[in-house]
Amino acid sequence: MALEAFDYVNGIFSVILVIIFIFVGLRIALRYRKIKEKTYLFVGLCWILIGESWYPSSTSFIIALFNDGLGLISFPEIYFIIGTSLLPFTLTFWLIAFTELMYKQKQRIIIMISTIGGILFEIFLFYFLLTNPSIIGTLESPVDANYGLFISVFQILLLIVLIITGTIFARASLKSDNPEHKLKGKLLLMAFWLFFIGAIFDVLSTFNILFLILGRTMLFFSSVFFYYGFIFPEWMKNRFLKPKNP
Repeated sequence: MALEAFDYVNGIFSVILVIIFIFVGLRIALRYRKIKEKTYLFVGLCWILIGESWYPSSTSFIIALFNDGLGLISFPEIYFIIGTSLLPFTLTFWLIAFTELMYKQKQRIIIMISTIGGILFEIFLFYFLLTNPSIIGTLESPVDANYGLFISVFQILLLIVLIITGTIFARASLKSDNPEHKLKGKLLLMAFWLFFIGAIFDVLSTFNILFLILGRTMLFFSSVFFYYGFIFPEWMKNRFLKPKNP
């Protein structure tokens, strides 16, 4: 089967997006080696894994270029494992980082709930993959899947937790008297909300290619703002935090 124009746009954008997520996540995670602050490690790992939903489409697209446009369409179980099996880790890594910075006294119970939920998710995921993969979803094309209720609910839950906790963290930074922290807060607030809106547009992309392009663009800028929100470069300090002349 030949890839259609929409498949090429979807696949190319997926590959670009995955590269950006991995690059940004690695850059943040590797900062741990320099300053020994484990929050950066977990934030970086979270951002690498938060792009998991686009891992299978990018992988399948690349494979499709060499196997007559089939990609992973003959192996839906592999597609779904690549795209869903690490979602609980994304949630847990982010909550570890978040509770290191805020609500430290509640960290143990929050991480325990997240871990138990993650274990249950993995059990049901692989059970359904072995017994009835259609519950997990169906492949509409080599680069696009229609996920079932089980995965969709978990993805929505992950998105809700991310936007709520991300907004709480960003707003706390905005209340700081430190101008640098305030600017970081603005960048992170834009990052979380762009990711949230971009993910919604990405879901709607099945109806119109414009939604796909717009959604992926938002997700790209979300990663950029997220990166600068944690790795604040000198040029940005000089550009936006210049001391005011009396």
